Amino acid sequence: MHLNVIDALGWLGVILCLLAYLLISYDYIRPDDRMYQMLNIAGASGLAVNALYYHDRPNVLVNVLWALIALSRLIPWRRLIKLRK
Repeated sequence: MHLNVIDALGWLGVILCLLAYLLISYDYIRPDDRMYQMLNIAGASGLAVNALYYHDRPNVLVNVLWALIALSRLIPWRRLIKLRK
């Protein structure tokens, strides 16, 4: 079986998303840990690239949004808003 880069990114995305879920389910990490968000960003990004390549638009959308939600948790929005005041 020939595994190309796009498929490898998809499988890596699956592994990282499942790892994030496993770690949080067994209380090794917390939802507010950076590691949890980083695993979600990396996993969802790999899955989005794979879905984009295979023209699977619903999966592209859900994984891009998944990654953006995780990314938004890493950005210190509260501090940025306070600086503007």
